[in-house]
Amino acid sequence: MIRTVTDVPAMADAFLEGLNACFPGWGRKTKFDWWFRREPGGPPADLLVAEEEGSLLAGSAVLYRRAWRPGAEEAELVGCITGSWTLPAARQRGLFKGVIEATRRRAAARGCRVFVGFGRRGNVSSKALAAAGATIIDTAYLTAPAAGGP
Repeated sequence: MIRTVTDVPAMADAFLEGLNACFPGWGRKTKFDWWFRREPGGPPADLLVAEEEGSLLAGSAVLYRRAWRPGAEEAELVGCITGSWTLPAARQRGLFKGVIEATRRRAAARGCRVFVGFGRRGNVSSKALAAAGATIIDTAYLTAPAAGGP
């Protein structure tokens, strides 16, 4: 079952554990709070999770920002899917496709007419996002040695 998390503070540790399991070294609680708990110009982020028998299998977030599109009279609310993960044992079951659709619907319910995702060209996640109607903005992964940051 995929659902929107209603109590983000209560889910933070489990969500963060999933992120770090899929992306080793993703970060700690301070990084989680910076990404998913602040409100820079839009509503707070929504977390969505896929669960089975009380265990988290996958998760994702929708960040909300305001952005100008050419010809627009004012900045529009944009939904950005991010922080998506599926535990290795739960892959190949269509969970990511379901999470994408749930995040797209959640962004639309918040009033977003634009839904974006950042991904590496040609990777499986980017292809799934594009198939769901997301605008893919090509990106790269940057890494640096940890220096006591979040």
